[in-house]
Amino acid sequence: MWHGARHDLPLGAYLWLRWWRGGWQSVGSTVKHARCAHQESLFMPHIVAIPSTPDFAPRKDVAAPERLIEGTPSFQTWQLDTALAEAAKWGQIRTGVWEATPGTTISIKGDTFEFCHILSGRVEIIEDGGDTFPFGAGDSFVMKPGFVGKWKTIETVRKIYVIAS
Repeated sequence: MWHGARHDLPLGAYLWLRWWRGGWQSVGSTVKHARCAHQESLFMPHIVAIPSTPDFAPRKDVAAPERLIEGTPSFQTWQLDTALAEAAKWGQIRTGVWEATPGTTISIKGDTFEFCHILSGRVEIIEDGGDTFPFGAGDSFVMKPGFVGKWKTIETVRKIYVIAS
């Protein structure tokens, strides 16, 4: 989400936008009242659709050399929503679709919590000093803060993710 002043709204009003289907879309506005410090939402959706095949260009990337173990995996990320989780210890919640081609990389979650739902493909998550977890289409899992291991993409994978960091 992004907000910014808009000239056709009252003084102190903000328009909330999100990137959706290749362009910015208004998702509501907020008005800050002069007599009180809180903000009143005029329209702020609490449901965000997550299409499995977004219709806008993804951000493309490759594995960082220091994290690459095997292969030449490439990544595509379609970030669909971002929100601040001020009431919780998490600073930012990001949601989207991610895709990776075959290869193996080091995965370090640090303080990040990640929920994944596999839409297609196959992966193995190998926890350092622990077990190997195979996942495929229809499977869901959580990678908790402190996770260190390997992400092995066996067959090009596409997942929905929710990351709290």
